[in-house]
Amino acid sequence: QHEIRHERVASVACGSAHTLALTARGVGYAWGRGSEGQLGTGKNIEAQTVPCKLTMTTKIGFSFVAGGEEYSGGIAKLTGYLYTWGTGDMGQLGHGLSSSGSSSSDSKESKNNSYLSEMNFSSTSCWTPRRVPGIIDRVIELSLGMTHSAALTDIGQLYTWGSGWHGKLGHGNLNNCWVPTLVNFFSKSVVTKISISTFHSMAVDKNGTLYAWGRGDQRLGLGPIDNDILVPRRNDDLWSHNIIPLVISAGESHNIIISKKGGEVYSFGHGNY
Repeated sequence: QHEIRHERVASVACGSAHTLALTARGVGYAWGRGSEGQLGTGKNIEAQTVPCKLTMTTKIGFSFVAGGEEYSGGIAKLTGYLYTWGTGDMGQLGHGLSSSGSSSSDSKESKNNSYLSEMNFSSTSCWTPRRVPGIIDRVIELSLGMTHSAALTDIGQLYTWGSGWHGKLGHGNLNNCWVPTLVNFFSKSVVTKISISTFHSMAVDKNGTLYAWGRGDQRLGLGPIDNDILVPRRNDDLWSHNIIPLVISAGESHNIIISKKGGEVYSFGHGNY
């Protein structure tokens, strides 16, 4: 019997082929595919068939966990610090990129563990949770996609990093970012909700306005467009009808929102299936 059977689970999150669970005490568990480090247990395992505890979360309790394609993230309960782990070949972990693949402090720690020196502190992969630098304020929300990430702070600032395909980072270009980078479009406003997926991103500001950016097709909900949207663009249909999203959820090629008034559900994107 695994320990999670005796815990009260408060939340769960799923990646492409792995699952995360967070207990009421802030202790994390992970299971599923682990060959890219996405479980955060420090073990290279193809299939973890039962929940395995994330050891560091017994000391640093998490308030939130999220699953990406082949990586994961969590927010520390007391400090609001952000931690990520797994594959980071496009910068999606936010740990930065160095020619040596590790910092001086990382090297000191890895000397005592040959396994970790080889695998845990690569600039493009991490096998146990590692703090993400560069975000000063408390992180309150995290959304992970296939190769990019987004974090929301307690003062309503939005940071994105990772792959810049199709402009999905919202920085006005197609460049990758290896560390969290502020989305300047929202510099004079407050973001309240975020959700990202494979090729696009969405956010809601304090006025209840929905914005989308990234791959320019039906998934953005911005009408008949055929070019990538490199900075956040307002959803005029929802705005003109005063529809304020309470919940937003971005899928690979479609999205769902729940409106604040009446709990109505709206969807948009590809309708292939």
